Amino acid sequence: MKKKNIHDSVTDKLTLAKPTTTKTTTARPITAKSMGARSTRDKTRSGKLTPTKSTPGKLAPGKTGSGKPAADKTAPGKAPATRTTATRATGARTAPTPLPRAARPAPETQPETSAKRSPELPPQAPPETSPDAFPEPRHPAEAVLAAADPDFAALIRRTGPCGLTPDRTGEPYEALVRAVLYQQLHGRAAAAIFGRLKALSDDRCPPPEILLAHPFDTLRACGLSARKIQTLQALAQARLDGIVPSRAEAGHMSEEDLILRLTSLRGIGRWTVEMLLIFTLGRPDVMPVDDFGVSEGWRRLKGLETRLRPRQLAEATASLAPWRSVAAWYLWRAAGEGKKTDSSNPVTG
Repeated sequence: MKKKNIHDSVTDKLTLAKPTTTKTTTARPITAKSMGARSTRDKTRSGKLTPTKSTPGKLAPGKTGSGKPAADKTAPGKAPATRTTATRATGARTAPTPLPRAARPAPETQPETSAKRSPELPPQAPPETSPDAFPEPRHPAEAVLAAADPDFAALIRRTGPCGLTPDRTGEPYEALVRAVLYQQLHGRAAAAIFGRLKALSDDRCPPPEILLAHPFDTLRACGLSARKIQTLQALAQARLDGIVPSRAEAGHMSEEDLILRLTSLRGIGRWTVEMLLIFTLGRPDVMPVDDFGVSEGWRRLKGLETRLRPRQLAEATASLAPWRSVAAWYLWRAAGEGKKTDSSNPVTG
């Protein structure tokens, strides 16, 4: 017998140890559909995904490109998606489920947004606002005075809009009678005397003829002093003589011409004519430098220890032209800052 070599013996043993039968299978073609189905079956068995049909080239429901859960889009008429078995098992919370598409308003029935306007309202029309939203009208002198003097700018901010309102219909004669009555008297006392005097002439300022017709004792009973009676009678006669001009005549005269003519009368000084110019004739550039309130207001405004003399005050306020009447009104307010008064000044307001 022929002796086998070592290599042949080892080969025979390995051949006997392996099964000799083999299974022949037919290879199926691999397609994108079969790959998607296999991926779906694998994830379904592990409990991570609800079985669904996959479309080639699209992501499966429940996944986004970033790997985060996507909002469930349920077809109209079906209930929204619920938690998966894996979610109930772990007890984890999920985000609130959005409303189904069927519950959302259709594009043609959506309410009008704030960016759209009603067809009745033109696009250029501004929205309605309350009349209180608009600021009060300002006097044109306020900007000029504020630019001319920083202290005046601060005073205007504290005081507010100018309240200077001249009497556009009053006659110079009536204004002078009133000014004489209020000279050196408290406002209430002067108002009471003026009321008794008007009662003699149907509750109006007595015309020159009526004033001259009243006897001295009648006028004295109204509360007038003898000196003021003489001043009022001289004023009435000057109106009849044409020395006291009418309102129309005064409109053609300068401030200095009016002051020179009227100060020639008994009891009529420069201050009285300046009040006539400011509060009756409405002249805008009058500075009553002899007025105590004006000089005191300037002292407080500038922080001075003493009040300026009339000539000094005239020089100091020259830069406030052409609105020195308005400046005087603000200086009267400055003189009264921090003081409690029972009523406003009957002449200066």
